[in-house]
Amino acid sequence: MTQPAGLRHRPRRPLINPRITLIAAAVLAALGLSACGLTPAPPPTPTPGPTTAPPPSASPPAARAGPVIAAKPPSAPKREYPALSTLSGMTPVQVIGLLGPPRFKRRDNPAEIWQYRNKACALDLFLYRAGTGAAYRVRHFETRVRGPEKITGKACFTGLLQEHENRRPG
Repeated sequence: MTQPAGLRHRPRRPLINPRITLIAAAVLAALGLSACGLTPAPPPTPTPGPTTAPPPSASPPAARAGPVIAAKPPSAPKREYPALSTLSGMTPVQVIGLLGPPRFKRRDNPAEIWQYRNKACALDLFLYRAGTGAAYRVRHFETRVRGPEKITGKACFTGLLQEHENRRPG
């Protein structure tokens, strides 16, 4: 079979131009990456105070007479303290990281007894070794009331944690 002279076999051209495809992919990638940095703006928070603006005056703001209402600072979220039971199994390093160094320390083989106290209560920690050469760990703890006010073990522990946080180094 011979082909007519005017009809030669030409390779098919692709339906999609590879050069245009490459440019379109680069543009889409750039748009996609730039969209990653966009975040919606948070809604404005209403400020306490009058809902209408004061009438404009000819005097500068510093010369205006009248009370100045300061904006209420946002309240910090209430700090959550761990439960007293978290002490169980802690190493001495972990306890010191949480409560600081003990006010009293005594070794009565096979135990070490540590005490933390404030005006309201005392926390006694009993540390034992799990085996020969093993590190001491808290195996038992007790809280005792020291003042006239009756407080729970959780309140005692929280008070000791707060005092440790408020202590300034040095």
